[in-house]
Amino acid sequence: MSDAKMFTIVVASGTSQRFGSNKLLEKIGDETVLDRSVRIALENSDGVVVVIEPSSYQNSLVTAVVAGGTTRTQSVRNGLKAVPADVEIIAVHDAARPGATQELYERGKSVILEGNVAAVPGIPVVDTIKKIEKDRAIFTVDRSTLRSIQTPQVFNAKTLRKAYEGQTDDTDDAALVEAMGVHVKIFEGTTQNRKITTPEDLVFLRAVLTPTESIRLLPRIGSGYDIHPFGDDKNKKLVLGGVEIDHQGLQGHSDSDALSHGLTDALLSAIGAPDLGTLFPASDENNKDVSSLVFLEKAVTLVYNEGYNLGNATLIINAQNPKLAPFVDEMKKCLTEILDPIIDSQSQVTITPKHGEGIGEIGAGQAIAVYATVLLVPVAK
Repeated sequence: MSDAKMFTIVVASGTSQRFGSNKLLEKIGDETVLDRSVRIALENSDGVVVVIEPSSYQNSLVTAVVAGGTTRTQSVRNGLKAVPADVEIIAVHDAARPGATQELYERGKSVILEGNVAAVPGIPVVDTIKKIEKDRAIFTVDRSTLRSIQTPQVFNAKTLRKAYEGQTDDTDDAALVEAMGVHVKIFEGTTQNRKITTPEDLVFLRAVLTPTESIRLLPRIGSGYDIHPFGDDKNKKLVLGGVEIDHQGLQGHSDSDALSHGLTDALLSAIGAPDLGTLFPASDENNKDVSSLVFLEKAVTLVYNEGYNLGNATLIINAQNPKLAPFVDEMKKCLTEILDPIIDSQSQVTITPKHGEGIGEIGAGQAIAVYATVLLVPVAK
């Protein structure tokens, strides 16, 4: 089956309601989003069926152009009818994902050739996910068991056709196959295969996919600074880098974790985002007494979505008391866990405690200050 014929159905019949205009006609370099998605499918398939209003699209290279239905499932069902009966592997791809690569198509096809009948690309979920009822969080979902699913989704043709024999609708093709009790294999996706839903998604993809014609992703340096006085609340412990230390706590609206605050501001400044106080103001009661690691986690997500990894972070804690050297390894471990989505084998995090040497409010033991510098590097695609 190594020479098995593969066709791709490119689904392009959406309404682009959330985007505000027809996103498939937006340009990435000198191609429209639709043209790029179709081109990459053509380069990696034996034939391509495009599901779109036939009067609005012409391409002599594709096998067929067919009209869509009122739902995505109906559109794919229409596309399946145009795929020749002798085709053994069928991929289904959303035209709004112009960042699909040859590697993705090859990975999906190879999974099917290994004997699986369904293969979909997925990437780790970086945000914390909570189950809620109304406006209350019930529990936190283990995100290590979650994947954000992309296309192209690749299938044994007989399996996909059987899944579409019924009249059930679902959000993607794999869901219909899962409903048959069939195992769906997840293979590694890529962050550049981002679906265009908002104008911000288009800006990101233009920068990643056409760096010579758009804003090139260059290394970014960010700086952060935070200072907190010691408070009067005897019940509030000192928290630095997510680690609770048996010492008088710092004064502030959240847990006053100056180390996490400084690092968060450094990450935000590196990508040109608003600072910590703007994004998470003290005036918002939701931020009262909250762990500052929550703010850091959200900054990490923003950095990840911009296409960067952490090169290194240098953190200096200026404190007369307490002595912080015994806590450095634990702080580093805690922060590294939060930074994990943007860390690779080259990333480094350094935490250096310093003393105030009797100078100013730091030297007098009245406050703790943190200086943070980060280097972000573009993620290799």
